[in-house]
Amino acid sequence: MQITYEVIVPFLFLLMLICSASAMICLGLYSRRFSHNPAVLPYQILMFAAAYWALNYAVELSTVNLQTKILLQETRFIVNPFMGVLDLWLILTFLHKSDWIKGWRWKALLIIPTGIMLAALTSKYHTLFRYNYGVDLSGPLPTLSFVNGPLYFVHIGYTYLLVITGLLILLLTREESNKIYLKQRVLLFGALIFPTILDIIFQVGGTPIHGINPAPIFFWIPGIIYIIALFRFGFLDIVPIARSRVIEEMGMPMIVLSTDSRIADMNPAAERLLGGSARIGVGQKITDVAGSWPEFITFCFSSDGRKEITKQDTEESRIFDARMDLLYSPEGVPEGRLILLTDITTQKRLEQKIRRSEERWRSIVDGAPFPIVITSVADNRILLVNQRTIRQFNLSYDDLIGRNTEEFYADQKTRELLITTLHTQDELDDIEMKMHAGDGREFWVYASVRKIQYMGKEAFYISFADFTLRKNLEETLTRKNRELELVTFSLTETNKKLNLLSSITRHDILNMIQVISAVSDVILLETREPDMEKKVRMIADAGKSIRTLIEFTREYEDLGQTAPVWQDITRTLQSRTITRLLSGITLITPDRPVEISADPMLSKVFFNLVENSIRHGGGISTIRVSAEAVGDELRITYEDDGRGIPEEEKLLIFTRGYGSNTGLGLFFIREVLEITGMTIMEEGVTGEGARFVIRVPPGRYRFTSIQSS
Repeated sequence: MQITYEVIVPFLFLLMLICSASAMICLGLYSRRFSHNPAVLPYQILMFAAAYWALNYAVELSTVNLQTKILLQETRFIVNPFMGVLDLWLILTFLHKSDWIKGWRWKALLIIPTGIMLAALTSKYHTLFRYNYGVDLSGPLPTLSFVNGPLYFVHIGYTYLLVITGLLILLLTREESNKIYLKQRVLLFGALIFPTILDIIFQVGGTPIHGINPAPIFFWIPGIIYIIALFRFGFLDIVPIARSRVIEEMGMPMIVLSTDSRIADMNPAAERLLGGSARIGVGQKITDVAGSWPEFITFCFSSDGRKEITKQDTEESRIFDARMDLLYSPEGVPEGRLILLTDITTQKRLEQKIRRSEERWRSIVDGAPFPIVITSVADNRILLVNQRTIRQFNLSYDDLIGRNTEEFYADQKTRELLITTLHTQDELDDIEMKMHAGDGREFWVYASVRKIQYMGKEAFYISFADFTLRKNLEETLTRKNRELELVTFSLTETNKKLNLLSSITRHDILNMIQVISAVSDVILLETREPDMEKKVRMIADAGKSIRTLIEFTREYEDLGQTAPVWQDITRTLQSRTITRLLSGITLITPDRPVEISADPMLSKVFFNLVENSIRHGGGISTIRVSAEAVGDELRITYEDDGRGIPEEEKLLIFTRGYGSNTGLGLFFIREVLEITGMTIMEEGVTGEGARFVIRVPPGRYRFTSIQSS
């Protein structure tokens, strides 16, 4: 089958009409995402009207039936008479000048298009619009022939008048500052003028194919221009705003003075500030207008580029941040001065309030007999410290304020775990960690953390107690236990000294805590400020935490007083104190007999592990204990089939006070094991059960051929 010219041209025309309609519909639908822009509504209506024109024209060109063609033309003029109004509306809204056609003007614009529409719909009854219809089959497509009446020329003239008026406004009005808005304007101009030119060519009979209007056929070309404007230059997204409108509506007073100190320009905010109810005009001297504000007059004639000045009103004073910039001509000749005034009264009052609040905070915090630090949650920088902290870290107040807390942690992993935990909890108590001082010294502390509001920001309130001496003695005690058989007498003497030191220290600290409690109670009775009362209660709570810590040392001061003995693991697990806990629970012991040299309180280690599984495991059915030599050390693995321990709690469960009960069980286990150099870690998977691994150092374990009796 041979493809001829008579087949290709109609197909291409109809295809382009469908493409044009599709492009206009897609652009209209896509523009809904820019609902913040008032120009979207006229733009959408214009796109859908153009799409309707193209589709209507495509159907008309595809039929040879005269009545159908007349009907399609009449219905097309439901939209076409309003195209000029839509173009003008879009342009004025884009330029923020839609108020030009508000009210009666808008109704007046619609009178002629409405009359044209009615004339087109009733054209079969008169000759005012079009008459003598026929079908012209001489071209590649069947077109509708007719004679135009006088109202049609009114329609053409009125439409072109509105379109040309809008395009002239688009070209001549330019108040925005950025070049991107000029490019938006050029693209909008091109998209609107292109179909207008094609329609004019059709009206004067200059189209290559007689009887076919190329305007709706080539709507896809303005569609491409709109796509470039939307996606490349932010048309309908980046809204142009005139500079004059910005200056007129901004709340910051702006004044322009000429070289002879006369007012060259000012915005309404400046007029309200300087004139009050009086009228101020351009050309008046600034000394006459602002004579009652001498500080401002002095600033106007000074060389200061920026200064804070005060204006005394009838009821209160206002503080302004005054800025002055010199204005020059293109040749570099001074033409005047630009003055901007920013009201900072509220900011200054807030700063004063913050300073007073900070002074009250500091007076309370400085009186505490233990180190206190307040840090920002957002960036972990230090906001406030007391005198005890300054002495503890051997740094000045200025050296500490603003520093990141990570500089003072000896173990960054502990710090990261603490921060992660505090994202889900508002408080932590008795966290053991090592810290750095300013002189390079390292010390151990028990820290308590509370999440608070400080100066309008989220902050951490941290108090801590230095137990470096105790930690050092514990480390010494751990090392000495490895040689216990040879240094029993020396260890006994050391323990006596440690107990004596603990007793004296405990007595002194409890006395100091009593002072804190008493002073806190007095302040609470005297203060009537809720914020102050909350802060004092926090100090009292910190004192109670320290009291709990001291009482804990008394409870366990006899730990490690007895020499280690060899103990069989299986016999220990099968003791009556443990088996009576195992109602309905299967206990699996090591398949090979093994003994370890440990503190006589080893049975309490396994007792606490079993009790912890039953209490927190969530209905366990099996407990398995195994022992395996790995290298030189022995690994004792304790496992249950409960719900396990969350990852973020694995480090914290061995700290004193952590947990839903007393929080002493796992902490105590670690203390008993460390006496003879053993360690314990939790290595289970959450949801699959708890798994504690005890590592026994060389020389502290032995496998036996038969069960010990």
